[in-house]
Amino acid sequence: MEANLETWSKERLIARINDLEAMVDSLKTAGSDNKVLSVKMRFNLTFKQARLLTVLSDGRPKTKRAIYEFVYHDEFDDPPEMRVIDVFMVHVRKKIAPFGLFITTMRGAGDSSGFKLNDATLFDLVMSDEVDLETLPKAPQRERPGKENENLVMNVLCQAMDSSGRAKMLGRSIAKAAGLTVTVGSVMKRLEKKKMVKIIGCPRSGASDRPWIVQVRAQK
Repeated sequence: MEANLETWSKERLIARINDLEAMVDSLKTAGSDNKVLSVKMRFNLTFKQARLLTVLSDGRPKTKRAIYEFVYHDEFDDPPEMRVIDVFMVHVRKKIAPFGLFITTMRGAGDSSGFKLNDATLFDLVMSDEVDLETLPKAPQRERPGKENENLVMNVLCQAMDSSGRAKMLGRSIAKAAGLTVTVGSVMKRLEKKKMVKIIGCPRSGASDRPWIVQVRAQK
């Protein structure tokens, strides 16, 4: 059944237009799957991760929505939640760092947050093998923002939870899956304070063999 646009609020119409513009922009920018495959092989990425990097390869800033729309533009049945882009970003950043490439985060509200590749010219040189790795600049050390850690841990918990929304995992497993450089406990406490999870059980000090047991409340 077709949507009755006359009943939509102004805010909903604007949001829908922004989503469509983001999808069109990402499709125009990313190019063909042949380029994606080349990026995949050059940086040893998965196909979805290569799509993400390809979208950013022109050096222009892209919103998270635009990146998501391209990465999953051909999946109509059951695409994952948008937070999967944050997970992909962790892996892509690690893969491109040895080449002097890095991706900066642009802060915004919700889907308006985005990312930008530092150097499109360097990216093209790396793709053409016309670059000496010994002379490349080192990617700057970046402290991952607390919200990014929270999103990554929430993604891990959502994948591990059962049908009732309860997740049970060892702290070291959560840290490894989310790529954390901070303690799991500090992230869990922030998530509980924001009422995104309810901590049912947690390991005592020195008892790393006891799992975290949480009830997932928010799955945005």
